[in-house]
Amino acid sequence: MTKVKIALLLGVLIAPMLSLAQFTIDLPINKSVFQRNSAGQATINIAGSYSTKVISSVQARLVTPGTSTPISGFNWTIIDDNPVKGNYYGQLTNVPQGWYTLEVRTVKSGTVISSSSISRVGVGDVFLIFGQSNAQGWEGISGLSVSSDRVITHNYIDPCSISFPSFQSFDKIAIAGNIGQHGITSWYWGNLGDKLVTNNNVPVAFFNGATSGSSTQNFIDSFNGGATTHPFTGSQFCNGVNPANTSGVGTPYTTFLKTMQYYNSMYGVRAVLWMQGESETFLGSGQASYQTRLNSVISRVRSDFGSTIPWVMARTSFYGTYGSSSNVINAQTNLLNTSNQIFQGPFTDNVNNNVTAGTRDTENVHLKGSGLSEIATRWNTSLTSNLYTGNTQNFFQVSNPISANSVPELGYTVSGSNVTVTAPSGYSSYRWVISDSYGSTSVSTSQSITSTGSNTYRCYMTKSNGNLVVSQKVDIAKILSQQSLASTCSGTTYLSNLAPYSLSNGLGPVEFDKSNGSSADGDGTVQSLNTTTYSKGIGVYGNSEVTYRIPSGLYTSFKASIGVDDDVLSGGSVIFKVYGDGNLLYTSPTMNALSSTIDINLALCSYTMLRLVTENAGDGSTNDMANWSNARFTCESTGAPTALSTYKIGSKCLGLNWSAPSSGTAVNYEVYIDGNVVDTVSSDTYTYLFGGLTSSTTYTLGVKSISCSGAKSATSSISAQTNGRLISYSPNFNFICIGDTVMPSVDNPGGTFAIQDGAGMVDYLNATTGAIKLNGTGPVILSYIIDNGTNCYDTSGVYVYAQIKPLPPSISADVDLLNTGDAITLTSNTDCGSYDLIWSNGNTAVSFSTSPADTTQFYAQCKNSFCYSNQSNTITAKVIPDCPDSFYLEKGGANLNYGSRSFDFFAEDQIEALNIINSPTGAIYKAGDNIQLKPGFEVKSGSVFSATIGGCP
Repeated sequence: MTKVKIALLLGVLIAPMLSLAQFTIDLPINKSVFQRNSAGQATINIAGSYSTKVISSVQARLVTPGTSTPISGFNWTIIDDNPVKGNYYGQLTNVPQGWYTLEVRTVKSGTVISSSSISRVGVGDVFLIFGQSNAQGWEGISGLSVSSDRVITHNYIDPCSISFPSFQSFDKIAIAGNIGQHGITSWYWGNLGDKLVTNNNVPVAFFNGATSGSSTQNFIDSFNGGATTHPFTGSQFCNGVNPANTSGVGTPYTTFLKTMQYYNSMYGVRAVLWMQGESETFLGSGQASYQTRLNSVISRVRSDFGSTIPWVMARTSFYGTYGSSSNVINAQTNLLNTSNQIFQGPFTDNVNNNVTAGTRDTENVHLKGSGLSEIATRWNTSLTSNLYTGNTQNFFQVSNPISANSVPELGYTVSGSNVTVTAPSGYSSYRWVISDSYGSTSVSTSQSITSTGSNTYRCYMTKSNGNLVVSQKVDIAKILSQQSLASTCSGTTYLSNLAPYSLSNGLGPVEFDKSNGSSADGDGTVQSLNTTTYSKGIGVYGNSEVTYRIPSGLYTSFKASIGVDDDVLSGGSVIFKVYGDGNLLYTSPTMNALSSTIDINLALCSYTMLRLVTENAGDGSTNDMANWSNARFTCESTGAPTALSTYKIGSKCLGLNWSAPSSGTAVNYEVYIDGNVVDTVSSDTYTYLFGGLTSSTTYTLGVKSISCSGAKSATSSISAQTNGRLISYSPNFNFICIGDTVMPSVDNPGGTFAIQDGAGMVDYLNATTGAIKLNGTGPVILSYIIDNGTNCYDTSGVYVYAQIKPLPPSISADVDLLNTGDAITLTSNTDCGSYDLIWSNGNTAVSFSTSPADTTQFYAQCKNSFCYSNQSNTITAKVIPDCPDSFYLEKGGANLNYGSRSFDFFAEDQIEALNIINSPTGAIYKAGDNIQLKPGFEVKSGSVFSATIGGCP
């Protein structure tokens, strides 16, 4: 049977209602921007949770914001083809640069179950700001307005922090907001973002790790959490600023480091934007010493992040009344090296009140107003213009961006009401927190956490270089709800209605209530096995594994019809296996498109896990479209065994066959004979051989089903009789003739013959066939045994007797050629003595005459009871046919030499003669048409012969 597949042009069927509230997108965070790679692409990790019991896939797509138009190549794509336990995880890879709406939905075998979306997610550029106050921003000075909603940051600040930021939420940079985790106001960075969005048409994210007043020496001193002196206060840097770190020790570098290891680990980075130098002018730093320190800062940042982050360096030194420093500018310029990914940023010193009034504050230190606008313009020019005269490439074409670290997938196990969540290995540390932020109370630092409550958790995983990766949120209550187990059972529960514990499939999603077509969700059809269709079932492909948690003792059996779907016309090679708590309960033969459907019925007893496995039989997975049709749990009492029959009947044994009960599932069978239990066998045994019985005796054989609880069914029984005599040297009732080799008749072939007594009278015995030859009258006693060891068929004391076989007589006749009606006299020349003489025609006289109507052979035998001698010589009485159509009398064979007797040859048509008629024998030839006496015909002198034309008398 071939089924027609219907291509759903819109991808999937739409359910009447979408359960939006029960489906969440946890990652990516709305308005996230991921760093594009050199090809302008990025990977977006997607994770979240759902409450629906059964889904077959989670799918995602990117659309143009404000429309339902999908981005080319990113229409609905399966990101998780076998989600379980209420959590999903997947990726969209090679996403092109741009600003999108992300839509995600759950699907069950082609039908949308629930959906959700985040309004914006982007692939663009992520910048990390580093330096001092004119990079960080200054309180009391308003930042510039931001136009584009594609200029993004985390509006968060934690002054002088040595901790990771709080859990991020993203939005357009606001004038009075902050740039996480240390930037003050939008400053000029948001305006730079507007310009970059216009130039590059990609979203831009900024994160800020700069600290006001910092010198390169401050960064170096605090590399490893050490103390350092503020250039302008003479005190410990950040002393008393942050209540969480009142000493300030570890700042300012740790503040920058935490910013980088948090945001840029998760979203990647295009470059560090460095703007620092004012404090170096104030301190009177020399060119060489500053260049060395700045180079150390660049190297340490790259080492700590684990990548050669591109660096764009503003040439900045102007500080109020101190003016500019050529030492600082020259040091910065000397470090520019595109091959080392250090690029030239804007020159900022000539943007000051001395040149243009109102571009800095009253101290002529901090930028403001038009000064901020000018610096934003200069940054934009540095990043988008040719790197140098005669070069046609800009920073974006030459720099090597660093992609985000991938979000890892968590593992989940459920045992009773305990949920264990496990992060992947390979991280240097783990921090599980309730709620979201890294700074929330840590509940575990192990790789796994086990919970029975209703808390939600995230795991922050630290890479060996200190970079953070954050997991999706895990809702324990939702997992327990999604994996809740039934407490009652009434009749039948289909597995396709239950939440799987785990899923894996050889091709695409596991399908529920459909066959597994290919890699898409819902591309199968109604399940069909050998033309029988099934509305319920689980469709898989090739190597697969589907596992369910089950309440211990609730269900009595698992039942299914298994085979290769009718969509496969030829081929396929699938082996089905069923495991209960790791115990192999069933293995099918290799099944293909031509195999008959197999119905399985397995006892569940106290198992808590059922695992359905398919394997290919070693020839690959092509056409391995396997169905667990009508896969179901039942809770029914166990009926009695059915279809009893006997399969082996011997003189000492009886074999019993039966089939599984039609209701319920047996875990064992108890077998009986004449009402007495004799053995207990396993549930996959359907035969039993009763031995040690008496021949020619009737017995009642019975069997009972035993359920998981130990309850026994009624007895199913059948009567059968053992065999009596099993071998016979018939037809003489085990009497044979001495010297003859005789084969026995055997009721049950395949046994072994042996001599028990009288071996001296046996010339020959074939132990396999029973052929025997005796040299004496016997008796010889034989045994015949089959199934040696069980003696199931055993005939002992079989007596074989022998009679003397007489010698054959010799016979003669007075004539051997006769006219019709003439008599022949036959005589036995040898006396049979005490034995009887018997002729072939039954006559017993020594001599007798008979007139045969046609040519006849005669022989005689001597008979000793049933034992006949061999045949005597044979005499043929040849009778001349009466008026045939013609005679042909050849020379030699038809010569007549029979004394004075006369023979008549009358033919209807003709006679052709070449024979010789000897004297005194007579012959009369008479034919209706002609008589031809051919050369060689001769009549000897003294013979009587006539030839006449005429009809038959």
